[in-house]
Amino acid sequence: MLRNKITHFFFSFFLLIISFACIIGVNNYAKASSVLVCKPAISPMTSVAAISEPTASGIASTPVPKTAPPATPIDLLNEVMKRSDNISTIKTNFLQEKHVDFLDAPITTSGQMYFAKNKDSVSSLLWEYNPPSASGIWFNAGTSWVWAQARANLRKPEGPESNFVNSMMAQMIFWLKIDSKKIATQYNLELVAKYAIKLIPKRKDMFKSITVTFSDDLRSLQTLTLEEEKGNSTTLSFFETEYNTPAISAFSDGTPLP
Repeated sequence: MLRNKITHFFFSFFLLIISFACIIGVNNYAKASSVLVCKPAISPMTSVAAISEPTASGIASTPVPKTAPPATPIDLLNEVMKRSDNISTIKTNFLQEKHVDFLDAPITTSGQMYFAKNKDSVSSLLWEYNPPSASGIWFNAGTSWVWAQARANLRKPEGPESNFVNSMMAQMIFWLKIDSKKIATQYNLELVAKYAIKLIPKRKDMFKSITVTFSDDLRSLQTLTLEEEKGNSTTLSFFETEYNTPAISAFSDGTPLP
């Protein structure tokens, strides 16, 4: 039962984080060391605002030049990747809402994500769900650790599970290096709002479409919606996003990373 839950978590995590990574466009190591905080306009997402009020206390913010609205989806992706060129780490909170056709209200979970790309291109990724759905994955220098329910269950995956996790991480890193031209070969792109793109897979996929919305400064992913063929959907809203923060050394509860 526990292994089934872990496998289900891996699959859900894989689909969500891959989509996030391929769009945010962190594809180069940053030379800049300043910390940037993005405070996306989340007023339509009252559930996000209720969780936490973004703050920039003690963190330096760098002015971002305004740009004309993009004419095409490729223009938007290119601009996002250009503005993220000096980003080496991403630290953000997220709210995940799963809409299922037979439920009146969405299934809501929340958590934190941290991603870092070092000079030697060795990536680190921490994705944590908050209680009561506590679970997560920590990936660093090619090694993964997973847990469910409690941090005391932290362990290295073994056998087929290990192969699955390593493959998942390798695929994620591939997406992190991808550019707008490669995205366009796999998706039909539609500019659905000023800073929002709808991606429709060119080949049959679990998702009917993926819609991403960026914050006004084009440095932060505001929302990500994945629509399934059967009508269900998942929306991720990101808030209190910080860039170029110091490297983390512990989980959100203070437990040291392995």
